[in-house]
Amino acid sequence: MLSALLEVVIPVFVIAGIGFVYAAKNPFPVSVVTDMIIYVTAPCLVFNALSSGDKLTLDAARTPLSAVLVIFGGVGLALLVRRWIPPFRSIHRGAVALPAAFMNSGNLGLPMAQLAMGQPGFEVAMLFFVTFCVLLLTVGVTLAAGRAAGGVLFRFPLLYATILGLLVNQLQLSLPKTVTIPVDMLAQTVVPMMLIALGARLRSMMEHQRMKFPIGLVVGIVALRFVGGVLIALLVNALLGNQGYVRNVTLLSGCLPSGVMNFAFVEKFADDPYASAIVSAAIALSTLVAVLVLPVWVMLVR
Repeated sequence: MLSALLEVVIPVFVIAGIGFVYAAKNPFPVSVVTDMIIYVTAPCLVFNALSSGDKLTLDAARTPLSAVLVIFGGVGLALLVRRWIPPFRSIHRGAVALPAAFMNSGNLGLPMAQLAMGQPGFEVAMLFFVTFCVLLLTVGVTLAAGRAAGGVLFRFPLLYATILGLLVNQLQLSLPKTVTIPVDMLAQTVVPMMLIALGARLRSMMEHQRMKFPIGLVVGIVALRFVGGVLIALLVNALLGNQGYVRNVTLLSGCLPSGVMNFAFVEKFADDPYASAIVSAAIALSTLVAVLVLPVWVMLVR
């Protein structure tokens, strides 16, 4: 446990802590950094990982399929809880389903996979993250806005980076260094930028979300994220017969806290300050709980 904490978990939270402390003293353009990640560096990371790796086989489809089942399982469980348990009915459905089902597979999942499993595990986690992004921009926005939002997907560069990366991978094309070197350099900035932005976003949410809300509901959402997430991940692994890195990354999805993008989506599309406050509290609490949960996952996969 101590080794996992020191070698994997603490470095991740140290970098996020730098963003948290910096944002407390200085203006930090979280939205600008997030846009840079979404529209520039993350697509470079996805394209670089897909195009430069070994030729993907049909077995690689296990990762996105696992991600789809994990996310839909989390959404379904959250909506059932909201329907069956009266106190949750007073909350916007997006404020329950998003933090319960959409984990921090980018800011935290990618560096955790890289530190615990190396480059092979990182590449599997990246495929999971790409699938996660597609679902967040379709299912997630629909839950937050209450209407279909499929058109958002086509404004998201990760979609085109994925298609191009898969095309280069399957055709085994050799790209010139004038293309691969800048793409690789930009790709290497994603993880530290994500972690610093995560810390800064948590700080800004603490400063701006002062609204009172029932702590019991927040604890319930966090329980759905971890207890429900782990059980769903174990079920998906058993159902698909996942092994190795795919199994470990799928299990990681259940051990991760709520994603910080959930706050941005509920804030933007739900138009409900009460819902935004609950989501921000769920993100903060689940991130603290993850400090205890993630070392257990590291010990299991090592």
